Amino acid sequence: MKSKKNYMDNNSNLFLSRRSPPHRWPPRVLASIGLTLCCPAITMADNGREIDQGVAQKQGETIEEVSVQGIREVVRSSIDTKMRSSTIVDAVSTDDIGNLPAMSLSEVLETVTGAAGHRGKGGGSEMAIRGLGPFLGATTFNGRQASNGSGDRSVNFSQFPSELANSIKIYKSQQADMVEGGIAGVVDIGSVRPLDYGKRRVQADTKLSYSPYAESMENGDAAGWRGTASYLDQFQLGSMGELGFSIGIQQNEVTNPQDRAYSSSTWSACDATATVSRDSRGRYNRCTDTVITPGSANSENPYYLVPNSFGLRQQGEEDERSALFTAFQWQPNDVLEVNLDAQYSKRNFTEDRHDLVFADARRIGPDAVYDENGTLLAFAGTSQLSSEGQYFERLEEYRGVGINTAWFVNDQLTLSADLSYSHTLRNDVNRRSRLRTDALDIYGNSLAEFTEEYAGFDGSVPYTWDIRGGDVAAIAVDPRFDLNDHSLFSDDALLLRDNTRLDHTIEAFRFDGAYALEHAFIREVKSGVRLAEMRYQDYFLRNEFSQDDRALDMAVNEACRIKFPQGNFMENVSGAAINSWATFDTLCLYEQYTGTQDTGLPDERRSNSSRDVVERTYAAYAMADFAVRLGLPLSGNFGVRYVRTEITSTGLRSGLTAEPLGDSGNIQLIANGDFEEVRYKNDTWDLLPSVNATLELDSDLLLRGALYRALARPDPSSLGAGRDFQLENDDAGFSSIAEAIGGVTANGSPNLLPLRSWNADLSLEWYPNDDTLLSGALYLKRFQGGRVPIAIDETFVIDGESVTIPVTQTITTEDESTLSGFELSAAHSFDYLPTPLNGLGVKLGYNYADTDYHSHDIVLGDVIDPVTGEIVEGMVDPAAISGYSRHSGSFQLFYEIGAVDVQAIYKYRSDYYQDFVGGNSQLRYVEPSQVVDLRASYRITRNIQLRLQGVNLTDEPRVDHMPIYGSQRDYQAYGPTYYLGVQVRF
Repeated sequence: MKSKKNYMDNNSNLFLSRRSPPHRWPPRVLASIGLTLCCPAITMADNGREIDQGVAQKQGETIEEVSVQGIREVVRSSIDTKMRSSTIVDAVSTDDIGNLPAMSLSEVLETVTGAAGHRGKGGGSEMAIRGLGPFLGATTFNGRQASNGSGDRSVNFSQFPSELANSIKIYKSQQADMVEGGIAGVVDIGSVRPLDYGKRRVQADTKLSYSPYAESMENGDAAGWRGTASYLDQFQLGSMGELGFSIGIQQNEVTNPQDRAYSSSTWSACDATATVSRDSRGRYNRCTDTVITPGSANSENPYYLVPNSFGLRQQGEEDERSALFTAFQWQPNDVLEVNLDAQYSKRNFTEDRHDLVFADARRIGPDAVYDENGTLLAFAGTSQLSSEGQYFERLEEYRGVGINTAWFVNDQLTLSADLSYSHTLRNDVNRRSRLRTDALDIYGNSLAEFTEEYAGFDGSVPYTWDIRGGDVAAIAVDPRFDLNDHSLFSDDALLLRDNTRLDHTIEAFRFDGAYALEHAFIREVKSGVRLAEMRYQDYFLRNEFSQDDRALDMAVNEACRIKFPQGNFMENVSGAAINSWATFDTLCLYEQYTGTQDTGLPDERRSNSSRDVVERTYAAYAMADFAVRLGLPLSGNFGVRYVRTEITSTGLRSGLTAEPLGDSGNIQLIANGDFEEVRYKNDTWDLLPSVNATLELDSDLLLRGALYRALARPDPSSLGAGRDFQLENDDAGFSSIAEAIGGVTANGSPNLLPLRSWNADLSLEWYPNDDTLLSGALYLKRFQGGRVPIAIDETFVIDGESVTIPVTQTITTEDESTLSGFELSAAHSFDYLPTPLNGLGVKLGYNYADTDYHSHDIVLGDVIDPVTGEIVEGMVDPAAISGYSRHSGSFQLFYEIGAVDVQAIYKYRSDYYQDFVGGNSQLRYVEPSQVVDLRASYRITRNIQLRLQGVNLTDEPRVDHMPIYGSQRDYQAYGPTYYLGVQVRF
C-alpha cells in the first residue's frame, strides 16, 4: 500500500527547481498523524526527495545515489529540510534514528543558529531563540504541546531521549495553522514514522560515562551508564491494510557532581553612611536596619548590595531516568490513516548536599569596600555559622498519549482529527538539617577566646570576605574557630522536611481540513479549530522539628559525624580559601532525633504558597497556500488565527492569630488553621495574521519573507494568587500586626497578560549543492506590553483587625519595545579536496540581537505608585528581556572518511538576564559561557559502531550575579563528562 504524504507537512515549497522543474504537490494531507517515539510529525525531507526523483525519472534523467552517513548525513539532511520549508526554519535532522550527534536534545539545539541553552548541572536545559528566553518560545513534540515539571512553558528536553528522535526544527516564522505561542520561535521535536521508514530496524546503544569531578567524592559516583534499545517494523494485514509499530526504551544512570559558592536570592541595599557598631555579643549591627529602597528618605546615600545569607556547597548526586515510547501507525485502506502513540518518562535523582552557611550576611563591619554600582567587593563581618545538610530527592513522571486520524475523502479534500493528553507530575522532598555555632561547644565548654572578648558571645564568628582577584570570594574565618571541629556546631538543631509537588496537565483536541483548488494562484485552502485545557497546580508543605536538650544534641552530634565527603572541593577555583568543614549525615540526624529517616507530611496539607491555575484555549484558523509566477516563482501562504484564552487562578489566605510574646509587650502571629479561598479570572482574545512567501531568485537562491503577529502567554507558575507571610524576626516579635505582616509577598500575578508582538523576517538562502548552505536573515520584533512592579494595597483581617499594606507584584503595561537582529548560517563539505582532506566539513551559526525591552527588579527597580500612577525611579538599572543574549553562536568542525567520524563543537553565549520561575523575583544575570564538546565514532562493521563523546571539555562553570551584573550570587563548577559506547543495529 502506498503511504500517504504526511498531512501536517505544510512547509514544502510549491516551487523548487533546483533538482526538478516546477511542479504542484498533490493535496494529500494537512496535519501530523502518527506522533510517537519512532514516528515523527514531519517528514518533509523524505517526501521532497521522493518527488524530485519521481519527476526526474519521468523525464529520463539519471539519478545518482550518493550514500553519506554520520555527521555529514545529518548536515545534508538539515540543509534539505531548511530549503524545502515555506517558513524560515533551521533544523538538525537525519533520515535515520539514533543518529542525532549529541547526548541530549538540548545539546542538539545549541548547534542550531540562534539557539542558546541555559546551562544547569553542566548541560543545557531551557533554550533561548534569537536572544529571547523560554517564556517567549514554544516547544512541541511531534506537533503537540507537552507538559513539564518546571512551572514554565518550556519542555524538559531530558524526558525525550535524543537516541529516539531524528529531527529538531526551530520555526522562526509562523503560519496560521501552527499552535499559537512562541514569539521567539517554535521548537518541534520529531521522530520517524514506522510505515514511512519502510524497513525493519532493531537497534541497541550502550554508553558508559565518566565524570572526573566526582572521582574523589564519597557521595557521588564518577561512573554511569546509558542504554537505549528500539524496534521498528511494518506488517501486512491483508484486507485490513498495513500496520507500522515502533517501541523504544532507555535507562540512564549518571551522576552530576557540583561544587558551589552561592548566596540567597533576596538582596538589599545597605546605607553605606550608617554607623556600624558591635553589640555585647560581638555582632555587628545589621546593615539592613538602615536599608535603602526606591523613594526612601535616604535614597540619595551611597549603598552596597548584600544577600540575606551565603554559603558553600559540596554536592554529590545519583540520577536515574527511564523512558518508554511506543506507536502504532495503521493504514487500513487508501483513504484512512490512524495513529496511536504513547510516551512515558520517569526520572529519579538524589542530591546529597553539605553546606557551610553564613546565616546572616547583613552584619557587616565598617570600612566595607564597594564600587560605584553598589557591588560589595570586600568586608569584615560576623555571623553564626551553620553546618547544613540536605538530602534532596526528586521524582518526575511524564505521560503523553494521542490518537490521530486522517480521512482522505478524495484527491481534493482531507479531514483530520487529533486528541492528545500530556501530564507531568514532579514531587520534591528535601530533608534539611541545621546545626549552628553557639557560645558553648557540644560538651558545654565555652569558647574561651571569644567569651573573654565578648561577654555575651552567641556563636557569631568574625570572618573576612574578599572577591577581588578570584573566581569566588576568599573567605577567612577567625583562626580561633576550627571549621572542621564537629563539636563547635552545637546549637539550634533544626530539621525541616520540605515537600514541593507540581502537577501540570495539557488536554487538547484539534480538527483540520484541507481542500485543493485548481485556481492558478490559490493552490490549497486549510482551516481548523483547536480546543485545549491546561491545568497547573503546585504546593509547598513543611514539617519542622526542633528541640533544646543539649544532652541529646551531644549524643546525636557524635553519632552522625562524617568526614568531609570530597577531597578536592573547589580545588581548581581561584579565591576559594575554604575547602572543608565539619559535616554530618543528614538521614542519621533525622533517625537519631525523630526515630525515623522521614517525618512525612504535616497534618495541615493546605498552604498559602499553593497555586492552582486553569487555562482554557479556543482557537480557529484559515490559511491558503499559493504559488504563482511573477517573472520568478513565488510561493507561500497567508492566513489568520483567532485565539481566546481564559485564565482562572485560585489561591489561599491563611488565618492568623496575634498572641503576646512573653512580657516584651510585642506580639507574634500564629496560623490558626483557617483558610480563605480567593479566585481571580482573566480572559483575552487575539487575532494573529501571518504571511510567508518564498521567491526563487535562481535555481539555488531563495529569498524568504514573513510578516506575522504572535503572542507569548505568561508562565503558569507566574499566575499564582497566593500570599506568603514572613513572620520570623529574631525571636523579638513585632510591635503591631501591620509590622508583622509587612513582609508579605505575592507568589504570582494572576492578572498578567500575554506579551504580543508584530514580527518581520527576511532571509536570503543559497544552496549551491547538497552539502553547502550560506544564508543570512534579518528580523524585527515590535513588542506590545511590558512588565513592571507595582505596590497594590491589600487588606488582611487578623483577630478582627483590618490592616491594609502594600503588596508588590508585577503587572502588564502598555509599553512598546523592539528587538532586532540578524543571523548568519553556513555549512560546507570539502569533498572536492584530495584524500584525506575530502572528509572535512564545517557548520557555523551566529546570531546578534539588540533590544530596548526593560525588566525591573521587584525590590530595587522602578515601581509604580498605585495612587498617583507615577513611576518611582529604581536604584538599579533594569535588565533586558529574560533570556536575551546579544551574541550567540556555534562552530562545528567535522571530519568523516571511511569508518571514522569526528566532530568538534564550540558554543558561545554572551551574558543574559534569566528570571526565576514563578515571577516576582529580583534580577539574576548569567555570565557568558564558552563550551567545547567532542564526538567521535568508528564503524567496526556495517552494523556496529564505536562512539566516544566528551561534554564541557573546557570545564566551563556557570556564574550568576544579583541584582546587578558584577555582584556575584552563584558559582557552579561541574567539570567535563566523557562517554564511551557502542551502537548495534540490524
